[in-house]
Amino acid sequence: MSRRLRTISCPLYDESLLINKSEETKYPKNSISTLPVIKEESKMSSKETLRTSTELIHLNGIGLNYYRKSQYDLSIEYYSKCLDFLLKHLKISNKCDHQKEIVSCLIDLSCVYIDKKDYQIALKNLEKISQILPENHKDLPNSYLFIGLCYMEQKQYEIAVQHFNIAIQHYEKHLPFNEENYALCFSHLGTCYSNMAKHLFDNGIHSILKAIDIYENHYPEQKSNIAQCYWTYAFILSKKGKYDEAILNLYKSLEFRLNEDSLNIVCMERLN
Repeated sequence: MSRRLRTISCPLYDESLLINKSEETKYPKNSISTLPVIKEESKMSSKETLRTSTELIHLNGIGLNYYRKSQYDLSIEYYSKCLDFLLKHLKISNKCDHQKEIVSCLIDLSCVYIDKKDYQIALKNLEKISQILPENHKDLPNSYLFIGLCYMEQKQYEIAVQHFNIAIQHYEKHLPFNEENYALCFSHLGTCYSNMAKHLFDNGIHSILKAIDIYENHYPEQKSNIAQCYWTYAFILSKKGKYDEAILNLYKSLEFRLNEDSLNIVCMERLN
């Protein structure tokens, strides 16, 4: 997942060495973070600074690759080392608070714990974010989005809906910043409502159509997310007995999936 929170908390922050990462459909685009290289004005020599910066990049990269291999315990080990590294650096630095980097690491860890189905540990990490970021911070709603995802994965849909709505309220204060995650909230709301009582199905349709509108008008390249939205929309329509409409939307979902697969094949052929 690319384009994690970009931080300027370090006075000599070097943005040019960010690591780009992949995306997962159910997670916000900003999750599985990119961590900046740390450069600080301190007593450390330039060689020591380069060494510690390099160490951080590699710890984070190793954690990511173990995550991609679904080797979650090893991923947790290296992301935890990243977090410990930042906390240690915080103690010796007078000019860097590493607020965003630490939040980024907590979200990375939460992603892994969610996939590992250790939801309580994921929630504990996510709840720490609200203690780090101020209430009006533009990145705070990401924590509510992930908390909602934790509850949705556990089929605790009512609690999930509450947190997705809190996230939406916060996102709306800072739009267009994080608009993709804003759309993802509506997509997840649709999924929750589709698994709740019948009288909430219309709420699900409203949420899904909102997500589709944002994606198609502003992020048409997010074909996987658009396909998922149309699939959820079809699922709700089918549960309402509107089978013909459901079929039409399943075709739309399939079209986006096939287009995405075609793009992936082209990219692979170019790499080869």
